[in-house]
Amino acid sequence: MMQDQPDISIRIRDLRKAFGSKKVLQGIDLDIMRGESIAVIGASGTGKSVLIKHIIGLLRPDGGSIEVDGIDVLTLDQAELNEFRGRFGMLFQGGALFDSMTVFENVAFPLRHRTRMTTREIKERVHELLEMTGMEQYMDRWPSDLSGGMKKRVGLSRALAIRPSIMLYDEPTTGLDPVMGGIIDHLIIKTRDTLNVTSITITHDMRSASRIANRIAMLYKGTVVQAGTPAEIMKSAIPEVSEFVRDRTAMLSVK
Repeated sequence: MMQDQPDISIRIRDLRKAFGSKKVLQGIDLDIMRGESIAVIGASGTGKSVLIKHIIGLLRPDGGSIEVDGIDVLTLDQAELNEFRGRFGMLFQGGALFDSMTVFENVAFPLRHRTRMTTREIKERVHELLEMTGMEQYMDRWPSDLSGGMKKRVGLSRALAIRPSIMLYDEPTTGLDPVMGGIIDHLIIKTRDTLNVTSITITHDMRSASRIANRIAMLYKGTVVQAGTPAEIMKSAIPEVSEFVRDRTAMLSVK
């Protein structure tokens, strides 16, 4: 008897994109399961950010297909795309907080503009999110008063405000010391496990990728050269993968 297939959240087939003469994506094939945490690694310029922009419909490919929760992204018009993007939360590299708003106001912003929640409901939701990320005591602070790691924790709170089903993380540990990087990794894992959120993380940090990911996908020259568990990637026999892992691991040991 055949077993049921795993529940696929994102299905990408033969995705291709070029900017002028520069071919960035050259046939990406990748399945991401619902509730899975996958890290996308690869050298700069291999198409990691371009891939993410296609998934959320910010770029249109030259060829191939993208399905998210059974929806063909390429068939959506602008109004449908705007609604579709509500499925996603994103943690940007620097947190991308509004400098003129307090921590509380930053987290409340998407709730005020994208929901019909009452003032009381918004207050309760913001408190819940800031408590989850350990930032509740700083809700009256300004972004300029926060460290890099604290900004990212507030950014995560804001990204989770509208209860996305898919979280995107753009280099979440870049610029952080190992202790704070570990805290951010813990929050990513907690988000995945407690909220059953599908997670996609772009990173160069192999230590972080190994901690947070169920699988790691390596991009090289616009294709996925290998996707596997952290253990499989760390012991890969594929030259491009093993060289990248060796170089990134050596850089971590020097720091």
